Amino acid sequence: MICPNCQAPIAHVNVEPIPIQFGLKPFRGVAYTCPECSAILSVQPDPGAVQNALLQALAQAPRPS
Repeated sequence: MICPNCQAPIAHVNVEPIPIQFGLKPFRGVAYTCPECSAILSVQPDPGAVQNALLQALAQAPRPS
């Protein structure tokens, strides 16, 4: 893969925390950046935060009787 910003070959990316605004609710996200020029290559919700939110929702869900 080649960085679209600096044209350097990319063997790995840096992962940095970044806030994401989802409607009116802020959410934790991660940005994947070029190790050479720090250009943002992609952003997504933080997988760990998504997993924690899902586990909390499941723990609070009513149990079938």
